[in-house]
Amino acid sequence: MSTYNTKQQVFCLSWIAQCLCMSTNISSQSELQKLATERLETIVSDPEIQQLIGEWEVVWGPVVYQYDGEIIDSKVADSVMYMAKYQDSDESDAYVIAIAGTNPKSWYGMIVQDLWVNQTKLWNKGKPWEADFGDQASGMQVSAGISRGLQILWEMQSQEKLLIDYLKELTSSATKPILVTICGHSLGGSLSPSLALSLIDQRSEWDAQSNTTVSVLPSAGFSPGNEEFAEYYEEQLCQVTDRIWNELDTVPHLYQQDMLEQIPTLYEPHIEPNSLINRLVNFLDFLSKGGNYQQLCSQTPGFNLGYNEAIDNRLEDLAISELSILVAKLILRHLGYEAPPQWLINKVAKIIAPLIKRFITSRQSDKTLSDDKINEAEIEQYVEKIITEVQTDKSELDRNKSKISLIQLLLNLPDFIKYLAQAFFQHLAPYIEYLEVSDFWTMFKEKLEINPFGPLANPR
Repeated sequence: MSTYNTKQQVFCLSWIAQCLCMSTNISSQSELQKLATERLETIVSDPEIQQLIGEWEVVWGPVVYQYDGEIIDSKVADSVMYMAKYQDSDESDAYVIAIAGTNPKSWYGMIVQDLWVNQTKLWNKGKPWEADFGDQASGMQVSAGISRGLQILWEMQSQEKLLIDYLKELTSSATKPILVTICGHSLGGSLSPSLALSLIDQRSEWDAQSNTTVSVLPSAGFSPGNEEFAEYYEEQLCQVTDRIWNELDTVPHLYQQDMLEQIPTLYEPHIEPNSLINRLVNFLDFLSKGGNYQQLCSQTPGFNLGYNEAIDNRLEDLAISELSILVAKLILRHLGYEAPPQWLINKVAKIIAPLIKRFITSRQSDKTLSDDKINEAEIEQYVEKIITEVQTDKSELDRNKSKISLIQLLLNLPDFIKYLAQAFFQHLAPYIEYLEVSDFWTMFKEKLEINPFGPLANPR
């Protein structure tokens, strides 16, 4: 095996951050912190993995953040970050700051950091969390979710030391030029360029002599801010940003208006747009309306490895509970709710879950979802229960009209499930395949005896 090039190495370090706290039943922050530390040390110290990614020393972190407020009872890792130093560099000291993306089991990560885009915060020279929500008339803005994500990263402490304090010590005692690359995938692909720009704007706090070169390797990130923010990023960092994105990945299409509009047709002719897919995109458009979001380094070409037909029959790793909640929200929006109460979402999700499970498990037979035709009579029993439940909150609901429209909506459920499975695959495995780091990924899973994303994330 030959050692990977720098881009491949950095991507692997990014991928490690993504997986440090996954595939575990541990729920306390202290135990998750211990697990992340042990797993990271296992990977970076392994001789076989070192042959691929080189020798790296963890110098700060990993730090695991777990939300402990009242909104969500988090029992998972909601954010993770660490910093490592390359051991084989003579002319300069090279470091990587790796930021995890959204943990699929983190409601805080999804609801707050990913989807809190209906409000924005002024960039405020790299500290948007210190700006008021009222300061939104004009200027560079980032989503409230990205602002919160950045705040979490800035306030993380490793051995009672903030990242910026560690960087300050590093630069003040440096005898060589310092290279810092910030990377992350998915949410990490949005937070990594945001953190890089924040550090540039706050350079006087940690690099008074400007001895550090900052670069960015974000992958699969959504647009973190508005057009003015994207233009400012272009001026400051696009020349040293190697943005990686898959043209068939839905996430990089968020939340720029013209890219959002492409989402329903991404998988044509295999999956045609339908009312459920359109409902999902309309919901995302509703959330981000008015934010004027613009993707960073938007001229960067993406890659495209094509639609994966095999995924159509590998749906067992879709989480039925989370999928049921998503479908419930789309059903309630279809029935006129903009912000349905959580109790009603949960009730509808419980009703629809058996139907979703039946569609997913049908792939265990010789039939595919496309072959497993749905009939209106089967759907009707679920629709009747949903309408009865909704009428406890919305007595004026026209039962007959709603019944007809809901049946038509849910006839699209099999293709919607196929769409989500393909989207999940395209967000993960093609990046491994495109960057040619499958050996690392295979070895990573074997060393830690985990498979964080299941078969849907395996390269072809």
